[in-house]
Parts: sequence; structure tokens; C-alpha cells
Amino acid sequence: MDFQEFNEDIVDLGAQAFDKGNGHWQVKIGPATINFYPNSQNQTIFVNPVKGLTEPKKIHAGTISHVKKLVKELQDKLTKEKSNDTSTTSTQSFTT
Repeated sequence: MDFQEFNEDIVDLGAQAFDKGNGHWQVKIGPATINFYPNSQNQTIFVNPVKGLTEPKKIHAGTISHVKKLVKELQDKLTKEKSNDTSTTSTQSFTT
């Protein structure tokens, strides 16, 4: 798969993909960043930690499927977090 196909798949999942050059692809989803090196010997995936959202991860022999799965997991967490924020917001009425 080339970057264009990868990018289309990532955009369909609600994230952004960037070709950073030298075989480094980056995915941004909300505050989280996934770095993927598909052409490296180890095909490593790094997930940068975001407090309350994800722990740091390093995956060797990672595939594009792994990246898509991580994106879906993060998207689900972000959606859940957003729905929790709106459901805990209360409205107050004041009388004068």
C-alpha cells in the first residue's frame, strides 16, 4: 500500500495522515499521535502517550492493519470521552 491509499483509509476513520518523509508516516487523531515506519526493517509503530487517553506503545513488525486498529481504538475513546463530557454538563437556572 502506498501513502495515498493509507491516507484515504485513515481519513475515512476520522484521523489525519502525514507523510513525514524518509519512510515515516504520522497519524494525528485528536491529541494523540501515531508514528509508523512501514518501510523500515522492523516496521515499527510508536504511539505517543496522552494522559487519560493512551499509554506509550512500541510495536515491532507493525502493519497498516495495526495502525488502523489503533486509530479505531483511539477514535472510540475520544468519542466516549466527548459523550461523557456532554452528559456530565449540567444546566442551572437562577432566579432573581
